[in-house]
Amino acid sequence: MSRHAVGVTTQITTLPQMSASDGSSQSASWSSSAAAKRQSMTSSRREELLQQLKAVEDAIAKKRSKMH
Repeated sequence: MSRHAVGVTTQITTLPQMSASDGSSQSASWSSSAAAKRQSMTSSRREELLQQLKAVEDAIAKKRSKMH
């Protein structure tokens, strides 16, 4: 069996220089947008799980009503 090397290309880009005052406000907005995105993802995942739970509870209730 032969082994082939896989090349990985990494592209490095430079960010524009910011002054100290710009950097603090920029990092704050980045962290707040990341937190908002994480909150949004958590919220939508929670809603999805609640819908699945309701479907399972409804199926259990339906099955129990058929048994009695």
